[in-house]
Amino acid sequence: VSQCDILLAMIGEQWLDVRYKDGPRQGERRLEDPGDFVRIEIQTALGRHIPVIPVLVGKAAMPSQEQFPTELKKLSLLNAPNINPGRDFHHHVDGLIRSVEYLLQEADRQRKKLEQLQKEGEIKLTHLIREALNRTQGKPTQDDFAAANEICQQHRLDKGRASQIVLRERNED
Repeated sequence: VSQCDILLAMIGEQWLDVRYKDGPRQGERRLEDPGDFVRIEIQTALGRHIPVIPVLVGKAAMPSQEQFPTELKKLSLLNAPNINPGRDFHHHVDGLIRSVEYLLQEADRQRKKLEQLQKEGEIKLTHLIREALNRTQGKPTQDDFAAANEICQQHRLDKGRASQIVLRERNED
């Protein structure tokens, strides 16, 4: 899920009521189990702000919020295309494909925007580190660290990348 740009949650007629057939959870709805893989994948995508498209298959209807576990309630608020067998099948699938293509293009635009933001942050951070190392004879101040943290937050740089830049600049110094 961490590497996907979109998650399609295929919801069939029995999806909500699938239950364990045996074992310690016999008779319990799978969606109520925090360890259920379908639940984990949907919950993870929603939590990471990955677009989720619930797809209603056949005669399935979107369950109400009350029918979902708390962590999945947002799913009931999303637009859900229907995919029905029969003469409209191809029309339904074509509509879904257009939606996926649009979301992929939007994800690509967002990814490029983030890459540019991070690149600008790396340049600012490099300049800050060079200036701080020169000014303080290799011993940056608390204010320097605070400024570096602010750059990392504003430009969505993770600490691992920031550490690489610091090490690189220290070695060049």
